[in-house]
Amino acid sequence: MVIPVRKIFWILFSISLLLAAAGMWVRLAPPVSPSGFRYDALISALDMENEANLPNWFSTVLLFGIGLAGWLIYRLRAGAKWQFFWLVFAGIFLLLSLEEAARLREVLYHTFFFKSIATVYIPAGLALLALFGGYFLIIEKQNRPLQRWILGGLLLFVLGGLGGVLYSDIVVLKEWLELLGEILVLCGCLREINALAGRD
Repeated sequence: MVIPVRKIFWILFSISLLLAAAGMWVRLAPPVSPSGFRYDALISALDMENEANLPNWFSTVLLFGIGLAGWLIYRLRAGAKWQFFWLVFAGIFLLLSLEEAARLREVLYHTFFFKSIATVYIPAGLALLALFGGYFLIIEKQNRPLQRWILGGLLLFVLGGLGGVLYSDIVVLKEWLELLGEILVLCGCLREINALAGRD
């Protein structure tokens, strides 16, 4: 069975747009009942500035999906020269999903008294781009579709992660860029699974 990558992309993309629109709605015009009651639980669930929300849950699921897809690529490339890269790739994204779920960056930020979260994000984001960029531009240089999906997604993901430093006033844009990047990386992995299984 062929994984319908484009259909999955458009479904996930639509969900990310709905979450971004809902985030804008609760920030610009929080829902209030005619009697003046504020729907704080709904606002909290959709506000992208809040860490425990639906967009972060969606992001956690996407990151976990990327980790699982990376592991499956590792298994499908059994005996290949660079097979180990995909195990590292899977491990990094599984850790990122756990980090997103546990909000580890906030714990580290407050535990080590960093002056800015950028102290963690900038080096980590650049290292991620260097590691994956090197692999996809040098080792996978013949596989242009895989490069476009994954490197494009990683670039958006890192731009979203660095957004707190670059454009902190536009929280919804920052979070949506991260989601879009995750969706592109996941779809790139699914496309590669199709190719490796001879279904492309």
